Amino acid sequence: MRPEFYAVFGTKLLLDFHAYMVYNISMKVKEKIMKDYSETIEAIERKVRSVCGFFRSIATGFKNIVTWLPVIWNDRQFDQGYLFDILRFKMRLMEDFWKSDDTNVMHPEKTELQIRIARILLDRICEHSYAANAIMLLEEKYGHYTFEFEPSEGNPKFYRIVDKRSKKEQEEYTRAYKRSEYCENQDIEYLFDHMKKHIRKWWD
Repeated sequence: MRPEFYAVFGTKLLLDFHAYMVYNISMKVKEKIMKDYSETIEAIERKVRSVCGFFRSIATGFKNIVTWLPVIWNDRQFDQGYLFDILRFKMRLMEDFWKSDDTNVMHPEKTELQIRIARILLDRICEHSYAANAIMLLEEKYGHYTFEFEPSEGNPKFYRIVDKRSKKEQEEYTRAYKRSEYCENQDIEYLFDHMKKHIRKWWD
């Protein structure tokens, strides 16, 4: 073959090899640029989510303060009734959440029903109407009775309660109050048994 052929053929090989190398290098550079770009975008997205989450958390915190302020303001430490008031308020908030469209589970209505049962029990406990309901018929029968007070013997600074009702009336009232106490205890036991059974499933 002529020398010109080898010169042309060699030149073509060099050009093809150069083109191949340039292509590979450009592809690697492109891949690195795209990888760096993707990582940068992901880092920015994480930062934005973090910042948004931070401000969302602050907004939720202020909303909680405003929402809970009346309950906390009236809270005291000397009676179990205040504990039931706090628990009832929390159940109302959770019930509203599970009624909303913000849940992600398949059947939120099941959880909402369980929480509603607990809230209804807490409504009854917090209203303290057991005794009033128990003696309602007795007051219709005997009329509303108000205890009388008289100075205590030996110390006029103190007074003692004087019950002038008949023995039969006193016995009927005693039985009524015992029934009311029994009903209240039943509701309290049912409430905590119900919560013990279902509370670990109250999450979204």
